[in-house]
Amino acid sequence: MNIAVNVERSRVQAVVLDCIRQLVPTLQDHTFKQGDSLAALGMNSMERVEIIVDILAALSLRIPMTDTMSATNLDELIDLLHDRLNRR
Repeated sequence: MNIAVNVERSRVQAVVLDCIRQLVPTLQDHTFKQGDSLAALGMNSMERVEIIVDILAALSLRIPMTDTMSATNLDELIDLLHDRLNRR
């Protein structure tokens, strides 16, 4: 059964940034810019995986982790998640 969902991109962005700030307190006051990547923000591979897991849980989105690997920056990740949420 497919349930039509219309999640605003701004909501996805808020969840993504909140999850990042929770895991990396030094980014609490950071102004995120278009094109920022998790690696460029100083996160190691384990932190990046943890953030993705937290984001997927917060959005109640069940997709393979590998689906998120194509995103090279936060904007692409937000767009990918937004698309998947609205496709279910």
